[in-house]
Amino acid sequence: WVTVRMRLGLISDIHGKLCALEAVLADILYVDKIICTGDILGYGPQPTACLDRVRDVCSLVVQGNQDRWVERPDSYA
Repeated sequence: WVTVRMRLGLISDIHGKLCALEAVLADILYVDKIICTGDILGYGPQPTACLDRVRDVCSLVVQGNQDRWVERPDSYA
């Protein structure tokens, strides 16, 4: 067996706040992969920029409840 070690960076609850996302990404430089566990969209002023950035840097993205709400707002009414 060969042991392979991989350092994962986990991010979540971005809620459209690009400067906070960039600060976190700057702080987790020494990881092999980044995984986003949801809620990219939501309350903040830059949801599209956050979504684009997450698509650029993350290996896996899980859809959060805020992300689902954007996709299907009437299902949360």
